[in-house]
Amino acid sequence: MFYLVGTPRGKIQQYEKKWLALPWRKVRDSVEVKLFAEDGELYVLAKSEGRQAKERAIRRRKLARLLRKLRAMRRSCPARDQLLLRIGAAKKEAGRAYGFVRISLPKTARPSLAAVSLSPWIGTSYGKRN
Repeated sequence: MFYLVGTPRGKIQQYEKKWLALPWRKVRDSVEVKLFAEDGELYVLAKSEGRQAKERAIRRRKLARLLRKLRAMRRSCPARDQLLLRIGAAKKEAGRAYGFVRISLPKTARPSLAAVSLSPWIGTSYGKRN
């Protein structure tokens, strides 16, 4: 996970090729930075092992919470409209972790969540740039 605090995303993308060519400098045991000066501004790209572990743990918890909610919905068998509302709320709460789950909603009036499956890329870390 990389952070460039206070810098617009467009500016980051503009200098991305230059960032890739720069070497990482170790600041502390678990923190590395890339320094880049342009137009009188100094940009600092930081990478922290502790922060990466925290982000992974947050994503894992969100995914686990989403799966628990889907299992509970499967057991309770709510009406179709209620099911759609609950799935929407779970999707919003899960954030990007929702992308790891595929749900097939039946078109009949009596739904079931038997068709919930995990995406094949569930073990990969998403949003990570090298």
